[in-house]
Amino acid sequence: MPRLLLSCAVAGALLFAPAAWARDPSPEERADLEAALEVFYTALAEADAATVVGVIPPRLLQRLADLYETPLPEVLSAMTEQTRHALQTVELSSFESDLDTLDLAEDSLEDGTEVLWGFVPYVATGTLDGVEQDFEQPMLVLREDGTWYFVRVESPAALSFIAAGYPFLEGADVPYPDAVQQ
Repeated sequence: MPRLLLSCAVAGALLFAPAAWARDPSPEERADLEAALEVFYTALAEADAATVVGVIPPRLLQRLADLYETPLPEVLSAMTEQTRHALQTVELSSFESDLDTLDLAEDSLEDGTEVLWGFVPYVATGTLDGVEQDFEQPMLVLREDGTWYFVRVESPAALSFIAAGYPFLEGADVPYPDAVQQ
């Protein structure tokens, strides 16, 4: 019986402990991530919808296609058009991501794909309806097959959708701003 209790205590500690495997990005990872973010921010500033949609992980795009029983090219076309429209309604002027707060975790997907991931506070400043506003959200940064992808995590429901493609994210501790209801 004491062994069972000890095993349960160890398993519980591992299950509910913070990500012990989180680490700072290496200098190369940070440089690659900064370069990818610069491309993303430039695309946002220039309203380049195709590039903005291109930073969404392919697994999530395929999940949308499967969910709506729509061919992936049609999903990409619709998302690009919606993104183009959204970028026309707001004039974005600045972008910030605090990479100093980034802790990366490494996980594997069922198919053996290695994924490096973490959450970055993200603030875009823009003018909407003549009023300058800050749009603050956490952003998932994820490297899969050597490419960095980005997904804003607007709510716990958004995280659940993302976790369907990346199960290790289920229940992840997302640094939501105070305004987001959890």
